Parts: sequence; structure tokens; C-alpha cells
Amino acid sequence: MEEYRIPHGIDDIEKFIFWDVDVVGIFMTIVGLGIFMNSFFLCFVLAIILGKVMSRIKYGKPNGYSFHLLYWLGGARYPSLPESYIREFME
Repeated sequence: MEEYRIPHGIDDIEKFIFWDVDVVGIFMTIVGLGIFMNSFFLCFVLAIILGKVMSRIKYGKPNGYSFHLLYWLGGARYPSLPESYIREFME
């Protein structure tokens, strides 16, 4: 008999160990930069701290909050959406 992962809710975000996937992306990016810059230990500690900070910021917010935050800060471009700085639309 095969085992299946049963999520607690339908819209649960994917997890890696105990962090959400987007937090792991931040963590791995900073650790990768640490390896590239030859300062692994410093960047590893910084990545852990930023991962915990991001987890606390996201606590109690809806799923995908970090992607919405990235869009509003101008770090993500979606072709189907207008730029985030445009507040009023006229025909």
C-alpha cells in the first residue's frame, strides 16, 4: 500500500522540512551567494535570520503573501497585470 501526503487544507503551500517554499528560496539564494563570495558561514547565519524574519512576517497572512509583496515592491513582473505603481485607470 502506498503512502500519500494529506494536506491540512486544500490550498496549503508546499513545505520543505518546516519552511514554506518561498522562504526556502530566499534561504537558498543567500546561501548560494555566500558560497559564490567565499563567505559561507556569514551568509548561512544571515539566511537563517532572514528566513525566520520572513516566516514571522508571513504568519497570519494569506497564502502567496510573499509573492504579492514582491509584486508591490516592484520585484516581480506579470505580463497580464499592470504595473503596481499605476493607481488610476482611464479609458
